Amino acid sequence: MSAPTLTYPPLHKDAKFVILSDWDGTITNFDSNDYLTDNVGYGYEKRRASNKEVLAGNKTFRDSFREMLESVHLPLDECKEILKKNIKLDTGFKDFFEWCKANDVPFIIVSRYESINRSVPLPHGLYSHFCIVSRHAARYPGSL
Repeated sequence: MSAPTLTYPPLHKDAKFVILSDWDGTITNFDSNDYLTDNVGYGYEKRRASNKEVLAGNKTFRDSFREMLESVHLPLDECKEILKKNIKLDTGFKDFFEWCKANDVPFIIVSRYESINRSVPLPHGLYSHFCIVSRHAARYPGSL
């Protein structure tokens, strides 16, 4: 049996350590989907109720997530502007990232939407110093 084919080439295969990180709510102060749903979609209470339905096994995550995203009826560019104004880096991220650079530890973000991630402004051109691996998910009309 052969090994599965990776969609991305091995990154930093000679590094002793590589740090992989999510973006939303991990190195930022809010998850972008939650922020948009809570503020321009169907709201915090309905999102939390849907999350509880998933945890109780009454609804699939896929259905809950789709409903959440479908509740946001703004064009992607408007969503990016909202995120740009309201989503900030975690206060400790810059120091952590500087440690990674100083210790030659590659830092890779694994996330859904690279274009949404890049809507969050970073200081000192940090985007040029790390890799974002994303699936570039297809969008359909009316979706994020």
